[in-house]
Amino acid sequence: MAIDKGGKRGGTKQKIVHAATDLFAKKGFTETSVREIATAVGVNESSLYNHFDSKGAILEYILEYYRQTASAYQVPAEALSRLTKDATAEDILACMMMYYPPEEEQLFIKMLQVLFQEQFRNDAVRDYIANDLILWNEQFISDLLHRLIRSGALDTKTDVDFWAKVHVSINYKFSACHVMGIGEIHPGYKGKGNVAMKRTLYEVLFTLHGAKETEDEERNDCTMLENFFTELEIAEELGIPEEAVKDLLANKMELNKSDVDKLLSKMAKKMKIKG
Repeated sequence: MAIDKGGKRGGTKQKIVHAATDLFAKKGFTETSVREIATAVGVNESSLYNHFDSKGAILEYILEYYRQTASAYQVPAEALSRLTKDATAEDILACMMMYYPPEEEQLFIKMLQVLFQEQFRNDAVRDYIANDLILWNEQFISDLLHRLIRSGALDTKTDVDFWAKVHVSINYKFSACHVMGIGEIHPGYKGKGNVAMKRTLYEVLFTLHGAKETEDEERNDCTMLENFFTELEIAEELGIPEEAVKDLLANKMELNKSDVDKLLSKMAKKMKIKG
């Protein structure tokens, strides 16, 4: 199905999509009538049928609208470049943050709620949830973890399949809670949210399977840090900005600046020096 994003902003078709999504999320697809959607938009039923053949066609449109927006997301290259040996839980999370158009964020949240409600009644929705939101996401997480193993951030004994399935289970749990009205965006919610839960998940992963430095690697890090502070002292005497020294150090060690900052932070902790 070709999606025109609801046509002209503020147009009738877009209003129908917004009103139907809101009503489906509140009452359910089956319990919502075409007349209710038309009334919410402020048009008669015949005008609504000029844009959609049926209520089912509106749901199909919502599914494709959401699918095409989600599939267009690409992991930022900068986020992927941070999956090095010194990667952290935050670096993993940075690769999986999907950003909806700011002006439509609430619409997409409601659309996802509608899809989760209809997954047991609509074959197309069920296929999308199973293949795109569960299996695809599971493979995506597996690919990220294998990348971290290759970089040396995780040891080779890491059970990638287990951690990928736990991640997807957290996603599904929070989506289900949202549909039932007890999700993190609802009043009275207590405890960690979706992102915070995943942060804890990957912090535990690194604690259990994070690659350990050898004594030679620690000595090399200490040597590089000592060289940096020496150059920094000289630079301060010459009036050269600290950032310029970091740039020079990054080039000399063939690292990017974010890696230099991580090295400084890590080694400062080891040597009890304030970074």
